[in-house]
Amino acid sequence: MNMRFFGGTFALGLLALTGCGGSTVHPIGGGPSAGAPSDGASGSVGSGGDGGVPAASNAGAGASASGGMGSSSVDDPDPSHQIAGTWTGYIENFEFRDQSDAVTLVLNSDGTGQITFGSSPPPAPATDPEVGYLVETDNPSHSYSGPIPGFPFTLHGVQLRDSRLQFDTVSTEPWKHWCELQTSFADEVNPGFFACAHNWGFYRSNDVCSQTDPNTMQQIIVDCGKLQLCSPGAVCECSAEGCTVGTLGGGTHFDLSLNVPKSDGSVAGLDGSVHNVHLTKR
Repeated sequence: MNMRFFGGTFALGLLALTGCGGSTVHPIGGGPSAGAPSDGASGSVGSGGDGGVPAASNAGAGASASGGMGSSSVDDPDPSHQIAGTWTGYIENFEFRDQSDAVTLVLNSDGTGQITFGSSPPPAPATDPEVGYLVETDNPSHSYSGPIPGFPFTLHGVQLRDSRLQFDTVSTEPWKHWCELQTSFADEVNPGFFACAHNWGFYRSNDVCSQTDPNTMQQIIVDCGKLQLCSPGAVCECSAEGCTVGTLGGGTHFDLSLNVPKSDGSVAGLDGSVHNVHLTKR
């Protein structure tokens, strides 16, 4: 059978998100939602976070049970109103690429929200489709080692059961806009497949990458970072209509116990371990 291939190798190590299934739960500010996260263990992980679970899995990522579960007030029985706002804190025994363990979580009462890792400013937006975005071509696997510091990740699958909050992030989200700037090419080797770089293989000499057009034998210089993001199984996924990021890229799974103004719980998917999380509502 035909295969999509390039002449070089870029190791990504992206892991798939696991689906969530279980009892009926209510998203923040909403009604019943199908596909709610299943109940995990309700104790926090040990102080070293060595759980050894796969990235973005909710297995063993139970919410911490320090203190009683928060309850709704008489004046405002909707718990989503109590937890809406900005929460700041840290992750135990983990550092992001900017040497920070900080986390900032913004929750809205309508079920939307964002989470930012580390203490760096947001990365500048992608503007040039011909130059790789947020990649390290000398150490490709490091480009995907944990969330990009400073980038506001969208919360997915937000579920609130009493005072237990669960949500996921998708690790490829920082490249979504860059991938959508790309031109989609039909795969010359595999009919029906598309990519944002030609399937001509490539050659790299120091920091310069090139491809050879098999029709003209002309050598074409291509940014190494672009080839890294556009190689098969990498970040960008393309169709005849264009490109975007895959929705099943690895990410994180948070499982938090809310006792306003405090929240304790765990996160899986940053590495091969489960780590405790501690947040305080501003």
